[in-house]
Amino acid sequence: MQLWFKAWKDQDSSVRDYRPYFRPVLCYLEGAWTTKLSDTIEEPFFSDRHALDADTWFDLQEKVRFTGYTGRKSLNENFAYLPTALMNITERGEPVYAQWNYRMLCHPLREDLPTSHFTLVDDLSARLPRGKTLADYANTRSARFELVGPRENRFTSWSLLDRLMSEVPGKDNYPANLFETSFGLEFLDPVAKNNTLLNVGYYHRRYRVEKRDAMGLSQARRGFSDPNIFMAETTQSRIAPMYVRRCRRGTCADSLKRMSYAVPLEIVYLTPLTNWNPYNLKLYNSNEKSTVTGNGQRNGGLTKKLAYNGNHNGLFYRTPTEFFTGGEIEVDPADTVKGSVGVLDPQGNVRRVSSSGIRIFLPQIPGVGALRQRYPIVPVHGEGSPVWKELNAIKDLVMRLSKRFTDGDRATNSNGKNRGRGPKGNRRGGPGSATVFVYTTSTATSDPPGHHSHTVELTQRQLDKLKRGQTVETFTSEDNGHSHRVRVRYANDRLQLVACDGGNLPCWDGHTSCLMTETENSCPR
Repeated sequence: MQLWFKAWKDQDSSVRDYRPYFRPVLCYLEGAWTTKLSDTIEEPFFSDRHALDADTWFDLQEKVRFTGYTGRKSLNENFAYLPTALMNITERGEPVYAQWNYRMLCHPLREDLPTSHFTLVDDLSARLPRGKTLADYANTRSARFELVGPRENRFTSWSLLDRLMSEVPGKDNYPANLFETSFGLEFLDPVAKNNTLLNVGYYHRRYRVEKRDAMGLSQARRGFSDPNIFMAETTQSRIAPMYVRRCRRGTCADSLKRMSYAVPLEIVYLTPLTNWNPYNLKLYNSNEKSTVTGNGQRNGGLTKKLAYNGNHNGLFYRTPTEFFTGGEIEVDPADTVKGSVGVLDPQGNVRRVSSSGIRIFLPQIPGVGALRQRYPIVPVHGEGSPVWKELNAIKDLVMRLSKRFTDGDRATNSNGKNRGRGPKGNRRGGPGSATVFVYTTSTATSDPPGHHSHTVELTQRQLDKLKRGQTVETFTSEDNGHSHRVRVRYANDRLQLVACDGGNLPCWDGHTSCLMTETENSCPR
């Protein structure tokens, strides 16, 4: 199995043709103005983590207004800005309202997408405060990419992203076969040699017409000055329509359109790990979670009593831990995955396995290294505007003049060394920034909030203070919707928690005094 991943990393299909098994998927955000059947909230899509915290659309809008007015937020981040708009007024004077709604979807691309087509976006505001070189920044979660085709090193109106998004259907789904002929103007495929009609039921941002406009142009963009929006027409009755009447020389023509909008988010590569099940671990339905967790008595420990009794979609651990050589890459406070857990196979044996779900980075694989599985391509606000272009032109000139932060220049950082003055955690930081050492708490199994752990970040100055026998108070990362205020001490050659949320241990959800380094997979006894 590891050789397949090496072939994918090297993009060498001659050794092993990895392409049928490492399929690229284009994920996108789709929004539309929908008709309101009632004032009851309709969830736009299913989420494992979030649900709209409101009973009606009006209730949601009032909560959003309140948070904007007071400058506070929903602790569980379960509000969304979903406004209502006046779409029309009937002949009887009755208003017709529409509700903005969105969802996130993914489309499997028809062909392989070489990873060489991803170009790193140098977001200086994210890179320089961390003191990272361009090469280091590429291996972080915050890195953003652009899709650049093999012949797109010059100005072009039709790009690789246009081609990929043209595979994605609007609300009519894959059978969509719609054409724009309003007011006697037919929308044509902007890249076809002949006058091929454009199927506007699929997402696109450019079109061509046979006649030239007042500026002498025959091509135009759907989003006008917004280069990042893609549009598709639909006949879906739940989409609020827009009417227009055009009269010319005494003859009037009506046009009714229903539109949806899309913004590309990321490319995700599906890997064989999703289906690879060498231990034949049983997968239960979501409504059978209690079977897997033993009604909360099983927490993924490495004993028959504590190991999970199979898998479900929320606890999807199938990959043998020895497939990887290291832990999770660049752990984030929002993560819910553990490094490895114990799961019972059909014979009742405890198998030590790691997550088989989708990650941003796969852990280190022997002979292969760490691999990126997700490539964010989402545009940021303002990208493509005249101001943005001017700023990036200036940035390019400045970066050419100064080599201080170019790829390969690594300024030394005397503060980045441990100097043996404290236990070594997982280091974060880079040239020009203070190194942060990361430790992991024990796993809590109380439900709610569910199976999780936290990270604790300490600076070198805090470690020095701990070595002098003092305690340090800090906050953990936020996981499963909460964090803890903890007090840390150094004793018996280890860091340990001595207080949690102003009280004694364990924490309210079960975290003990244990703090683990990056090389530890479990708390010492």
